[in-house]
Amino acid sequence: RIIRDVQLEERNKAVLEEKERNDEQGQSASSIPDELSVPNVIEASPPAIYDTVEASIKYKSYVIRQHKDMESWRKAQGLRIPPDFIYDHASMPTLSKEEIEKLNLVRPATFADASQISGLTPQSLVYLYHCVQKRNKDRDWARRKADETKNRDKKEVSATMKE
Repeated sequence: RIIRDVQLEERNKAVLEEKERNDEQGQSASSIPDELSVPNVIEASPPAIYDTVEASIKYKSYVIRQHKDMESWRKAQGLRIPPDFIYDHASMPTLSKEEIEKLNLVRPATFADASQISGLTPQSLVYLYHCVQKRNKDRDWARRKADETKNRDKKEVSATMKE
């Protein structure tokens, strides 16, 4: 579809240019054969281009997400990994057994340290980053809930004492 749109755009451009030239020369646009004045973009393109364009369109959102992940990873290089973080297959199913073993053996303190472990793929490092971020977010949410409950209980106790 995109190739057809490009082709139509090219044809329209060529037709408009030809009309402008004919108007300047005082000729009629109908005297020019379409085959000569309009380039056929689709026929001049090798078949591999169609596959490339199609793949680019299909996977664009994945590539964008991967770029965002890598950018967040670069920013997180100095962040600390909690020392009590558990590296196991249950909590990180996408990591291989070898990667989990290496993480348990080395126990990196930061993401920069983790990136120095041989055998860990960039995608595994990004996944580790997301797991740590999720753990921290869940921990913070639990703390907020506990604080809210504690504050609510204090208010209830003080209200009953006033009565």
